[in-house]
Amino acid sequence: MAKDVKRRRRRRRRRGRGGTVLLTTLCVLLAAAGIIAAVTVFFRIGTVEVRGETRYEAAELIKASGIEKGKNMFFFNKFASINHMFAEFPYLRTITIRRHLPDTVEITVSDCTPVAVMSAESGSWLVDGNGKLLEQTAAAPEGLCTVKGVVLTDPKAGAHVTFSEPEKEKPLFFLLNTFADDAIIQNIGEVDFTQGYHISFTYAGRFTVRIGTTEDLEKKLKYLRAIVEDKLTPNQRGVIDVSDVQTAHFIPQ
Repeated sequence: MAKDVKRRRRRRRRRGRGGTVLLTTLCVLLAAAGIIAAVTVFFRIGTVEVRGETRYEAAELIKASGIEKGKNMFFFNKFASINHMFAEFPYLRTITIRRHLPDTVEITVSDCTPVAVMSAESGSWLVDGNGKLLEQTAAAPEGLCTVKGVVLTDPKAGAHVTFSEPEKEKPLFFLLNTFADDAIIQNIGEVDFTQGYHISFTYAGRFTVRIGTTEDLEKKLKYLRAIVEDKLTPNQRGVIDVSDVQTAHFIPQ
């Protein structure tokens, strides 16, 4: 008899625990459903803002993002929106999308800065310092250098450059970005990269500068400025050879 009583008590306790677990599960599910319903009903997009300096109109950026007023703030895919915008607008360099409760989505963008013009069989292309192809161009815009001795293969706006001689990519962009960082790129006319160990470029419309390779590039550019600013007159023209900084010299023409 005592054993039967104990078994009945254990069964009641198990039923009690099972009921508690079921009740807890139902409460969690109801709470989750309530949260989802609240998010769906209340967090609707009321404003889409575009910030940052860009050549593109805010309306066309918003359209490409696929973010629309009235849609739920949390149910759109930010990464898909960003990918669509990059695909449609080659000049975009950075895109961030942030949600600001209760109803605002903020899109912040910045544009690429072209640094050079490079050639392909199809024509000339503007390229930024990261090797991104921006657009095809008929002529080099003022302030941009042209690159001789590299040929783009299968260029496409928004894509990364590919060269027929891929080993030239890294030293070339190191050179171009050093020009930009050194604030002399606007003085560079044509860069001759035909041979990576005999690099030269035209400078200030008066000089041909021989640098050899990109090794010790910052030091070579320092010597270049010193020669032009301290040793030459404004009317002199010629060749400045800084390929060896120990024997840097000027050859008048």
